[in-house]
Amino acid sequence: MHRLLFSALLLALMLPCCSKQPPLVGRWKNGYDETLQFNADSTVVLGKEGFAGGEQGRYSADGDTIRVTTQTAADDLGRFHNVFVFSRMDEKLFMESTTLFRGSDFSTISTRELAKRLRKSEERLAFTRTGD
Repeated sequence: MHRLLFSALLLALMLPCCSKQPPLVGRWKNGYDETLQFNADSTVVLGKEGFAGGEQGRYSADGDTIRVTTQTAADDLGRFHNVFVFSRMDEKLFMESTTLFRGSDFSTISTRELAKRLRKSEERLAFTRTGD
């Protein structure tokens, strides 16, 4: 009886460490050849397969939620940055929403609505790990 209880307790203590997701660091790509390169220093490069460079940003992870914040840029309407929110399930990142911040104003759109407006497949907007 004591051995069974000890084994159950040991298993319960080991499960959280064994079920932990692999590190986020590495290269990810979606069905539209858009890429995310997550680095160990919490920086990220948002790019497009076959094109040099990319947009710089930072990321944070809280459990299965990943937030990617782009660097502030400027256009004819002023300064802005974006925040992309992803949920992670194993080796897939599902975009949940995108928020555009411009000055003190902001606008958030769900991935479902974004896909609809862009006439793109919501499933193809998901990112899959492609390498380190």
